Amino acid sequence: MLRLMAGSLLADAGTASFGGKDLAQLAPADLRAARSRIGFVHQDHSLVPIFRAHQNVIAGALGQRGFWSAARSMIRPTVEDLDRAHRLLERVGIPEKLCLRTDSLSGGQQQRVAIARALFQAPHALLADEPVASVDPTRARAVLTLMKDVAKERGLTLVASLHDIQLARELFPRLVGLRGGRLVFDSPTAQVHDDALEALYRIDGPPPRADG
Repeated sequence: MLRLMAGSLLADAGTASFGGKDLAQLAPADLRAARSRIGFVHQDHSLVPIFRAHQNVIAGALGQRGFWSAARSMIRPTVEDLDRAHRLLERVGIPEKLCLRTDSLSGGQQQRVAIARALFQAPHALLADEPVASVDPTRARAVLTLMKDVAKERGLTLVASLHDIQLARELFPRLVGLRGGRLVFDSPTAQVHDDALEALYRIDGPPPRADG
C-alpha cells in the first residue's frame, strides 16, 4: 500500500506511478515536480479564509514557483494570473466572486474556488477526496458533473473518493472498491453488481479479496 503522510510518500507494498514513473523511486526534486502536476480537491476545501478568491486560485501554482515569485503572486498578482483565475472561476460558475474574501462565500462557492485552484496548476491528473461529503444531493451531483466535464475538456485523469454509491454509479465509468487496505474490485461500472457492493460494506467478517 502507498500512502501520503506528513508530506512523504511511504510504501508498504506495491507501486504508484505517475507519467510512467514510480513515485517512490523519484528524487526529491522530481517528486516535487510530479506533485505540482497533480491537482487535489480537499474535502474541507483547505482554502485560506482571509484571502480573496483569486489569491486562493493562484495559490494552486505555488508548488511550481520559487519563494519570491510565489510570495509576489499572492501580494501583487500579474495581469496574466488574474486573467487565468477569472477564466477558471468563470468556468466553475462564479466569475463575479474573483475579488471577494473567501470566508464571505457560501460552502458551495468555496468548493468551486477549490476546484479552480486545482485547475490553476494545469494538472495532468485531478484527485478529489470526498468532494461532496458536506453538500446536499442536488449540489453534489452538480459539482461532480462539473468536475467530470472539466476533466474531459482538459484531458485529465479524474479520481474521486465517494461513499455515495448511487452517484458513483451514475457519473463514473469505472469503480474501484477498497476495504481494509485491500482491493475488492476494479471494474467498469456496469460490471459492478449489487453483491460486490454488499461484500464491500459488510460489517462482519474479513474484507473480501479481489479475484486474481
